[in-house]
Amino acid sequence: MVDITGLEDYEPDDSEEGSIYSPKSDFKKSVLAMEAVRACREARAKEMKKGFWNTKLDKQGNAFKTWQEDERKIFINSVIALEKLLSAECSEDETYKEFKNGEGEKDGIEKSIKAVFDKYAYHVFDFDSDSGGWKKTDQNFMPQIEEELLVPSVQDPRVLVGAKGGWDFKINAYYDELVPLYDKIFEELNKVIFRLNDFAEKFSEY
Repeated sequence: MVDITGLEDYEPDDSEEGSIYSPKSDFKKSVLAMEAVRACREARAKEMKKGFWNTKLDKQGNAFKTWQEDERKIFINSVIALEKLLSAECSEDETYKEFKNGEGEKDGIEKSIKAVFDKYAYHVFDFDSDSGGWKKTDQNFMPQIEEELLVPSVQDPRVLVGAKGGWDFKINAYYDELVPLYDKIFEELNKVIFRLNDFAEKFSEY
């Protein structure tokens, strides 16, 4: 049996290897916010290149594929991470809530994002017994680059055929249109930070 006598009074020392949290340390959200804002800024400072598969040959002549990261997705995900970090602050900021959800007849940014998704999303097909062909359903999603999707054949709409990469143009158009929308979100999140005086002062220290 392991002797645990005295462990209830043990407090880890910050200098100990592997120590990542001390109950007595302050939670400095301003530091985390600073790091998240910096990540967004650095991601956006790059050229918004699309992701793609790159095929190379090794010394034996064998082909292998490597994925080149999509800079647009990195920026978008960085902004999403920042918004999640500031979720408590955003939920209490009336201006940001109006920006996200809209007010009156004015649409919010969420509706704009959904509209872009609906514009380019792939719809799953279901067989229509009345027409004897396939029709789009309400089930939709955004495919991955070079993903093989089923679409009705041009020659015979009663047959579904695989189309690899057939949605790539729409996928890239989707992310191209998302970038300026997330530019706006990033801008508004910065405004949220500086509308909160106490938080802004702590943030400006770093």
